[in-house]
Amino acid sequence: MQNTLLNQTKESLQLSPKFEVSACGVGEFSVGHNNSNNRTMKGNNGYLVTMGAPSPRSRPACTCSNRPGSVRCARHGYVVPSERMKKRVASKEILRRALTPPPPRRCEKRSEEIRFFMNDSDTTQLATTYDKLTCVGFISSIVVSMRNNTSLARKEERHIHMGGANITSSLLVFVFVVVNAAVFCNGGKTSSFTRKPEKTVEMPLDSDVFEAPAGYNAPQQVHITQGDDEGKAVIVSWVTVNEPGKSEVHYWREGSPRSKKKVAKGHRVTYRFFNYSSSFIHHCTLKDLEFDSKYYYEVGIGHTKRQFWFMTPPEIHPDVPYTFGLIGDLGQTYDSNKTLAHYESNPKKGQAVLFVGDLSYADDHPNHDNNRWDSWARFVERSVAYQPWIWTAGNHEIDFVPEIGESVPHKPFTRRYPVPYKASGSSAPFWYSIKRASAHIIVLSSYSACGKYTPQYIWLKAELAKVDRTKTPWLIVLLHTPWYNTYDYHYLEGETMRVVFEPWFVKYKVDVVFAGHVHAYERSERISNIVKGHWGPVKDQSAPVYITIGDGGNIEGLANKMIEPQPEYSAFREASFGHAIFDIKNRTHAHYSWHRNEDQYSVEADSMWFFNRYWHPIDDSTTIEDVSDLWPAVKPAFEARLPFKQGSLNNKTRNPVLVEKLPAEFILTTDSRLRSRFPQEQLLFWFREPYATIVLVTCEDLDEFKTILKPRLKLIVQNDEREWFIVFVSRAHPANDKASAMAKKVYAKLEVEFNTKKRERCCKYDIHLPESNFWEDLESKIMECIRNTLDKRVQFYEEEIRKLSEQRLMPVWNFCNFFILKESLAFMFEMAHLHDDALREYDELELCYIETVNNTGKQRDFGGADHGDDQAALLNPGNKALTQIVQDDSFREFEFRQYLFACQSKLLFKLNRLFEVASRGYSFIISFSKSLALHERILPFCMRETWVVTACLALIDAILSNYNDGLMAPDIEKRFFHLLGDLYSLARVKFMRLAYLIGYGTEIERSPVNSAALSLLSWPKPAVWPSVPADASAEVLEKEKVILQTTSRTKPFGIQRKPLPLEPTVLLREANRRRASLSAGNAFETFDGRQGITEGSGFDASTRMSPSQKVPPSSIPRTNSSPGNFDGSIDRPMRLAEIFVAAEHALKKTISSQELLKSLSSSEEFEQKYLELTKGAADNYHRSLWKRHGVVLDGEIAAVSFKHGHFDQAAKSYEKVCALYSGEGWQDLLAEVLPNLAECQKILNDQAGYLLSCVRLLSLDEGLFLNEERQAFQSELVRLAHSELKDPVPLDVSSLITFSGNPGPPLELCDRDPGTLSVTVWSGFPDDITLDSINLTLVPTSSVDEGAKALQSSTPNVLHPGRNTITLDLPPQKPGSYVLGVLTGQIGQLRFRSHSFSKIGPADTDDFMSYEKPAKPILKVLRPRALVDLDAAVSSPLLTNERQWIGILVRPINYSLKGAVLYIDTGPGLEIDDSHVIEMETYAGVSENDDNKVQKDGAQIDSLNYEKKVERLTLHNGKIEFPNWASDTPSIIWVLVRAMSDMLSRGSSSVTTRRESIVDAMRTIALNLEFGVYHNQIFERTLAVHFTYPFYVTTRVTDKCNDGTLLLQVILHSEVKATLTIYDAWLDLQHGFIHNGQTEGRPSSSLFPLVISPTSKAGILFSICLGKTNGEEDRKQQESILNIKYGISGDRTIGAHPPVMDESTKVDGARQELIFKNAITLQRPVLDPCLAVGFLPLPSDGLRVGQLVKMQWRVERLKDLDEKEVPEQNDEVLYEVKANSGNWMIAGRKRGHVSLSPKQGARIIISVLCMPLVAGYVRPPHLGLPDVDEANVSCKPAGPHLVCVLPPALSSSFCIPVNS
Repeated sequence: MQNTLLNQTKESLQLSPKFEVSACGVGEFSVGHNNSNNRTMKGNNGYLVTMGAPSPRSRPACTCSNRPGSVRCARHGYVVPSERMKKRVASKEILRRALTPPPPRRCEKRSEEIRFFMNDSDTTQLATTYDKLTCVGFISSIVVSMRNNTSLARKEERHIHMGGANITSSLLVFVFVVVNAAVFCNGGKTSSFTRKPEKTVEMPLDSDVFEAPAGYNAPQQVHITQGDDEGKAVIVSWVTVNEPGKSEVHYWREGSPRSKKKVAKGHRVTYRFFNYSSSFIHHCTLKDLEFDSKYYYEVGIGHTKRQFWFMTPPEIHPDVPYTFGLIGDLGQTYDSNKTLAHYESNPKKGQAVLFVGDLSYADDHPNHDNNRWDSWARFVERSVAYQPWIWTAGNHEIDFVPEIGESVPHKPFTRRYPVPYKASGSSAPFWYSIKRASAHIIVLSSYSACGKYTPQYIWLKAELAKVDRTKTPWLIVLLHTPWYNTYDYHYLEGETMRVVFEPWFVKYKVDVVFAGHVHAYERSERISNIVKGHWGPVKDQSAPVYITIGDGGNIEGLANKMIEPQPEYSAFREASFGHAIFDIKNRTHAHYSWHRNEDQYSVEADSMWFFNRYWHPIDDSTTIEDVSDLWPAVKPAFEARLPFKQGSLNNKTRNPVLVEKLPAEFILTTDSRLRSRFPQEQLLFWFREPYATIVLVTCEDLDEFKTILKPRLKLIVQNDEREWFIVFVSRAHPANDKASAMAKKVYAKLEVEFNTKKRERCCKYDIHLPESNFWEDLESKIMECIRNTLDKRVQFYEEEIRKLSEQRLMPVWNFCNFFILKESLAFMFEMAHLHDDALREYDELELCYIETVNNTGKQRDFGGADHGDDQAALLNPGNKALTQIVQDDSFREFEFRQYLFACQSKLLFKLNRLFEVASRGYSFIISFSKSLALHERILPFCMRETWVVTACLALIDAILSNYNDGLMAPDIEKRFFHLLGDLYSLARVKFMRLAYLIGYGTEIERSPVNSAALSLLSWPKPAVWPSVPADASAEVLEKEKVILQTTSRTKPFGIQRKPLPLEPTVLLREANRRRASLSAGNAFETFDGRQGITEGSGFDASTRMSPSQKVPPSSIPRTNSSPGNFDGSIDRPMRLAEIFVAAEHALKKTISSQELLKSLSSSEEFEQKYLELTKGAADNYHRSLWKRHGVVLDGEIAAVSFKHGHFDQAAKSYEKVCALYSGEGWQDLLAEVLPNLAECQKILNDQAGYLLSCVRLLSLDEGLFLNEERQAFQSELVRLAHSELKDPVPLDVSSLITFSGNPGPPLELCDRDPGTLSVTVWSGFPDDITLDSINLTLVPTSSVDEGAKALQSSTPNVLHPGRNTITLDLPPQKPGSYVLGVLTGQIGQLRFRSHSFSKIGPADTDDFMSYEKPAKPILKVLRPRALVDLDAAVSSPLLTNERQWIGILVRPINYSLKGAVLYIDTGPGLEIDDSHVIEMETYAGVSENDDNKVQKDGAQIDSLNYEKKVERLTLHNGKIEFPNWASDTPSIIWVLVRAMSDMLSRGSSSVTTRRESIVDAMRTIALNLEFGVYHNQIFERTLAVHFTYPFYVTTRVTDKCNDGTLLLQVILHSEVKATLTIYDAWLDLQHGFIHNGQTEGRPSSSLFPLVISPTSKAGILFSICLGKTNGEEDRKQQESILNIKYGISGDRTIGAHPPVMDESTKVDGARQELIFKNAITLQRPVLDPCLAVGFLPLPSDGLRVGQLVKMQWRVERLKDLDEKEVPEQNDEVLYEVKANSGNWMIAGRKRGHVSLSPKQGARIIISVLCMPLVAGYVRPPHLGLPDVDEANVSCKPAGPHLVCVLPPALSSSFCIPVNS
């Protein structure tokens, strides 16, 4: 009890190491300084109390005043501190506790418990731990505390005392105290479960669990274990009894055909032990298995086969879930069987078993009866044959019995249970390792030597070092003897191994250690016993949890005697049998549970969530004391709701913010974090206090509620400031109606007592059947509590900050006080996931600090002088405790500004604002670098450069580790990569400066970019330049040699250029100027005795001097190998080598980063780091919009590649750089890089690239190279061009050869006309150059039918430097305007091309380069004029169906038709007569239609000088070749054609119009004339020729005689321009007509021959009469045929002419008679109707819509009918009235018969009633006689065409009286 009280006192006081505590009576203990003034007194119970001077923690005696606000004592309720305590002692204690640093390697007091974590690979992982659980009766008070991802305890260590300001409002303004919790853990729990006393008895050998399988030589004792180090192999072991059998296994993967079984062969062993001879033990390894697959296997091949299966583990991955079972000290008792059965029935049964030793306990039998090995193997076969067991050797496996002759240890174990120890490099099977899924498992031997240099020691040391936690994050150790054991069995047996191996376990952060040996269960906290100054284990979060699980059920029974009291490090212990499950969830979380045999498998007697020590090393302690089951009953369900899915919290501006997945934890009110503090402390830690209080209650009786529950609840919730609500937990089973009803009544009472109108504070949770909306209600109430609490606390802190801000200008202003409040507020926002508000607090804090630092007049310590400060702490807020950097009322600027940025960056990373991190980081590094520059005189040498390098690299690494592609907007992402490139570039420049200072300047490429960066970068400015160490002479000498051996690199082509500088000033002068002892007047000594040194590189300054410039050695009495002595009053100036050595030694003191030191240790390491930084910058620039920066840096990479002979890589990078410089027009920079590219191409035999580089070098400004250098470029080009190139190389010489047209107007040509074109060509070559051929392309300014032809000059042309003129033949071109296109040609085998155009200037100008395409045309080809005309020579119609001459008029227009060819193609209905030749004759006249046109074209011919020529041509394949005489003379081509028509000409009557169209008589001829020298001129035309019949016939009946004779007049119209002579005419009448008399169809009078002049007409009179008709004959012939025999006399030049006769049938002088036929249609009767129909007048008052009207027609017979013609019923006439139904309604009959006498003059009137329906002009009804032909009906008078119908009359409702 005394020790326990003493420990509690230490914990509550948080004493620093210099204080001591002595045991005293309860309530009367005291603390004093350990000095001579101490005095002792005796307490009430006799204990001595050491008393001394007034102590900061001295307390008055308890008065038990029970007043709020007092400090709790250890025993009583409250005490009342005196005013002195309030004002002095308590404040000093707070300050002391704040300023006291934490003891080294003490375990922190946890600030969180029952935590919940979200992981990328596992969306919901619950981690539950307890500190201490105390449940009073049936009420458990639980608080909900928001957790912050960062350790609050770690933040507590950073808070410090800020005192100094006398603020009366509250102590908060100057105090922010966080207790350093470096104390022991509270004592753990000893389970209250008591196992029923039973004797542990082994099962008899005839038990069914030991039964051997049936069958001859059936395999038994089958077991498997892992066969390699990664899980792709399995060792299968079995035993055969009757005979050896085959040592082979048949196996196959599930899903594969069994016919494809694989066979693995193994080996067989036997052994003897005393009087026991083993059966045949077989071992076989199955290799190359697939991960995460099910395999079946068979053993007993050849005899009795048995089949089993197993699952291979998943592939090794950090986030692969996997479950292990844990069993130890199993034995073969009845309890052993319970353990194994309990494990097998557990639904969480492992996928493999970790067995921690002591298998069969055969050594507990006489002579170590090995039959018990056989029985045990048969017993466990039901599990170990299906899943691998990982074996650990225990003490019962040693079997070392020399007294019976068995002196070989572990003989049965090693023969029976092989392990893959060789795979892990072990030398013995007792220690080895395997990797399985996400775990790395190490098995150790507790009974093998483990001292230094022993095999196990050496192996474990190497094994731990090679564990890769990124692949296998879980590191598990198995051994047999426990290291930490609070049982009175095997106590401290493992101490020897612990002392040796425990430091390694802590160093490598082993997660858990499983052991056996002690036959009980125990779990420890994370502890270690390696802390100096402490005896015994202390809490250590880097240490493993130690679990003893030797509770399998062995024959030796339970270890039930424990050490009391339970030590602090023991978390849980129980003397029971059982098994455990270790369930790995992902890389961060694993759940562990222990199950005792007496419980159902779902009961976890002990459990905890493991947090991985590598990936998630937070506190997972679980010390508990569970005396009630209310919270454990609901805890899993409650914590399964974490984190809260969604919640609305108010930010700083009181606007709601939706927070998703708000992490929280449930902790009990007995949690140590809720311990009481001083009143001043409580408000300071308010942001850490719980945010909601949940009161869990349960009650089953109303009386109990009234008497017990209600008063206690009132007491709990009486604090109105606390946000609380009550959860009533109902345990009533749904089947128990009485209990359910009582629970409802109790809950109703609870609601009445604690709910209000404004707020409901109660909800009900039914354990067996929760309501559907309970969880939403619970989460809503919790979020409401959190929101209200957060608002109150934010308001409190803001008010305190406001009060403090009002005193900014007062002398008592203290920035530290302001910082405490602002950061506390930021902590609270961060915990609430309001990261934007937290970031805003840090931003305001930064602005305030900068203002404070800049405005204060105090001299402050800048900081940065500590070792390690050169490494930037931009991302590590805990780099230094704030207690170390506090300075008066503020902080040191160096550390504090980095701390603020680290806090800001942490929040930005949580907000996933990587761009802002990069932007802020780059700006901060630049600004902080300026601050470092201001304090450079007090900082270590090159501190600024070193800090910038480490800051940039740290920032880049952090950003890239959090970067996920695709989450940024494209434009932001481009800027993001630009910032990363800037960070790399900044680190690169600073790194080069460091390298230059230590002599690596020769390794830096003197490129433009390096020169620009380093020449503008100032040298370090220390107060005193470092001196050379006394023992560095050899180093100085070595540097001297390097400097003297440095030679400038020779440029290709012998180019001589001054190296670019890499220094802002001469380093030699700058360093010596800063030497403290160097006087200002010795400038000569500053240069080390050398003259002529100018600004530039220090290397150049020391090596480029001629011998005449060097000072004689006698000027300075020294040697090259040592500093020597300088005669005079001042020290000798330092030489360059000495400066390098001094800087190198100084940098080694400044730089603490081993990586950076390594990068500067040699030129090779420097170059590697230099390339890394350059590539990093280039790659990021390429991914941004600033790609040119990346290209420039590619040139630096190329320089290094060129230096090391990697010419291919160098050439690729140089090409990009040259393209950039060329595109930007940076010719000075291009002149630096382009020669290097040419050299690479030359070495790589890239002839095309090398030629192009030569051309580009020649194209640069002449001032950049000497004339000799340019001539060298040209000579290389010409040499390669005339050498044997593998392939002809095309080359663009646009920059060297340009061209333009001659000044003046463009050359004008007609279409297809050839010519010559002169072009001016400028040559940029330094010497004459011969062009073997030249081609020039003309480009049309507008589209033409075909591309322009190139102008060629095959003769060599010599181009002189400057202006040249070249003349080219111009072939005919298409019409249009042309400009110069591309100039191509050949130089040797080199094909060149130029598309550059020279500026058009004066003739004497030499301005030869312009990249702008000129708009002025060089050539204009006019549109095509009329070169020839084709037309028809005949303008009047020709005869159809007769051979007629067609004349084609050909007229050349100032163009020769020599050799022309005419193609003739006739259209449809026209054919060329092949029997006659073509005639061609000269044309003397001009047609009337073409007079104007010919005169206009200048082609009119003088008829007076006309001489006619005629030539007969032949038509061959449709073409005619012109004779030479027709080339310049108009001519006519006569072609004999015939227009064919099968149609018969038709006449018309006097009442019908002519319907023939002139288009029907048209025929076409397509002409295609090819002419010109190359027949390249084509003229196409289609001629239309009119063909017609000679006559057009019209007819009319002129008279009717009394005898019925009709006189038919036929009028003949001439259709041609020729005289027609009619020789005869006759008429073939149609049926129904006959000729009158004996005329035989000819005219009655003889008029023939009848001559008809052109375009005139004549008439012929025929006498005919009506004849009898016959319907069938009428249908056969409906037309009459007029036949005319005629002749024609005309000229072919005019039109129609006599048809051409065949030569064979032609008769001279014979009259040529032609026949013309015309069809005439005669109608019968024409003038003799028999009936007349007349329309009678309508009423005079008109027609109206809706009014009936009578329509009347009169029908009259005009003549008598002959008796022969009178048919039956001839007195009836059929009538029909037709009307538009939309306009008329017919009231009477529409159709009917009426009687009409056949006598002439008979008449009748037909009447019909009608009603008009529409108004307006409408057509009236019409009377028709359907049975009478229309020709026999005469309508006289005719009916009206339209009648007017009026609208209906208006109606009125008024009555109009009738006049009397």
